[in-house]
Amino acid sequence: MSTVKKRIEYVSGFFDAEGGIPKKLDSRFYIQLVQKDRKKLQKIRSILENSGVKSGILHQYDKKKSGRWRFFIKANSWRKFIELVNSRYPEKKQRLEFFKNQLLERQTR
Repeated sequence: MSTVKKRIEYVSGFFDAEGGIPKKLDSRFYIQLVQKDRKKLQKIRSILENSGVKSGILHQYDKKKSGRWRFFIKANSWRKFIELVNSRYPEKKQRLEFFKNQLLERQTR
């Protein structure tokens, strides 16, 4: 397995554990990655950026309660993220495929 493939597998596992997408299929779509460890999240973001997946600014939110950091995947990279990273969790994988199909429908209109 190549180094690039290993890095994507690492991001995929991280996304399964620390990534978020809407639970409701009729919600506005987003992809976020969340972590308390800023350096770890910076590494994930770097791997994605080097793979052509664009993301928003890494920022801290909920400082008083959790001190977590997060970033969102930019809308123009959602499809690439889904195809590259995806998920191993059946429910999350199913929701990603649903949203990917919605994106494809919009692009063909």
